[in-house]
Amino acid sequence: MPADPTPLEPAIRDPRKLRRTAWVLLVVMLLGGVMIHLAYQSWSKKQSVDLRPAFVTRITKEKDLRVLRQDGAQADGQGVAQAGPLAAGY
Repeated sequence: MPADPTPLEPAIRDPRKLRRTAWVLLVVMLLGGVMIHLAYQSWSKKQSVDLRPAFVTRITKEKDLRVLRQDGAQADGQGVAQAGPLAAGY
């Protein structure tokens, strides 16, 4: 059996120490957030070396829904929808 503990005393709260601790934690959080943001910006600049947009097409007035598939074949929007997984019954 553990022995009975000695009578415990409540902690003495010093408002100055608590306020100082809060300010230190706030500064650490803000510096951490700024450092993470700067690191992400430099990482994203290194990743974005390709200046070409993700989708290249002509701008025309008619609805030209042709797309280039991964195998190099061209298809229109309806052909893609008919050959998709929903048309196969999945």
